[in-house]
Amino acid sequence: MSTPPRRLAALLGIGIVFAAPVVAGAKPGPKKEKPAKPVKVSTYVFKGLWHADGTVTVSGGNAKVRKGGFVGETVAFDVSAAKLRVADTDADGALTAADLAEGDKVVVQAKLPRKDPGEAPFAARKVVDQTHPASSDDDAEAPAPAPETEPTP
Repeated sequence: MSTPPRRLAALLGIGIVFAAPVVAGAKPGPKKEKPAKPVKVSTYVFKGLWHADGTVTVSGGNAKVRKGGFVGETVAFDVSAAKLRVADTDADGALTAADLAEGDKVVVQAKLPRKDPGEAPFAARKVVDQTHPASSDDDAEAPAPAPETEPTP
């Protein structure tokens, strides 16, 4: 029981044809690691009293602050890059952290990682002083005079 040489060559040819795509589809070398996913962030809104050293005694806030256990704690903030909504209390013409006085009631917004906010000091995104609110230019303008109407005879 020997197979004719033509039949053997045909079987070998078919085997090579079917095996070629499997070998061609294989990628050489180890697999590349996927890049790390970016950390998802949430807005934390801290409400409390400002201290001159850049800390806030937290008395309340949004759900992230309350569930994170920040209420009753003193939390440090970096306000150097924050948007400040505060009156110019030191009259130097610029809105800076120096305009925030000891004991001012403030609201501080910060974008922190959703799961674990990390260690203080947190970078503040926005600071609003509720004790000395920022004066808006619209309030300073006098109301427009009412148009005069002639009396009807």
